Amino acid sequence: LSVSFHCWEDQSCPLLEYTTYLSVLFDKKQQIPKSYVWSNSDITSTLFAGTASGTIVAYQIQSNDNKIIQVLPICLIFGHNEKITSLVNYLSLIHNSCIVSLSIDGSISVISVEDFSIIKNVQKLFSRSSMFLCANDSNKSILIASQSYGTIEVADIKEETILYRISQFPSIITGLYKIGLLNCVSFANGCTSIFSVFKNTVVCNYCFDSVKNDLNIFESVLSPNLDYILYLSPNKWYLM
Repeated sequence: LSVSFHCWEDQSCPLLEYTTYLSVLFDKKQQIPKSYVWSNSDITSTLFAGTASGTIVAYQIQSNDNKIIQVLPICLIFGHNEKITSLVNYLSLIHNSCIVSLSIDGSISVISVEDFSIIKNVQKLFSRSSMFLCANDSNKSILIASQSYGTIEVADIKEETILYRISQFPSIITGLYKIGLLNCVSFANGCTSIFSVFKNTVVCNYCFDSVKNDLNIFESVLSPNLDYILYLSPNKWYLM
């Protein structure tokens, strides 16, 4: 059972160990004149925070002139039994704005940003040790997850099945994200691969090798137009 509890007054937020965060800009069209939660004109974004227990906390951020006025916890969302490892934006066919949460046991929840309802919950869709999650804009029913031991899984959440499992990568996966209709995977050795993911096939379009092998890189990120690549190391960053 997945349940959301809304709005508490004069109560402190429970002490939780946070594991990952996602900020979603607030759409002013969502403002409801008589709503306790969404009628404030200073609302600028909603912050979702995943925790080690599997609970997700939604915070309302109010600001004015780029200055934060207050941050209010407004919702506890339950749908996972273990640590949340990833939160990503998701384009839904029905709801205007959604996110998807992933827990380390491979379970996912599709959550509406507008009312915090859980639209879909699939337990253990992906393999255990799932760390990164990425949506696919070319097919809204496809989600991609990576495991800490260097495997990528492509799933259809509508059919609740794994379509592909890709392994034998040269290094540990350190990042999974999307650029337009493409999906990118970064590795601990500084390499980055770009894939086109479809329901019937997966195509590797490009593979960028690390220019330097002595950077001690833990993540690499491509620019949106694929012209530059940012390498992150424990003490420095490099733009190439």
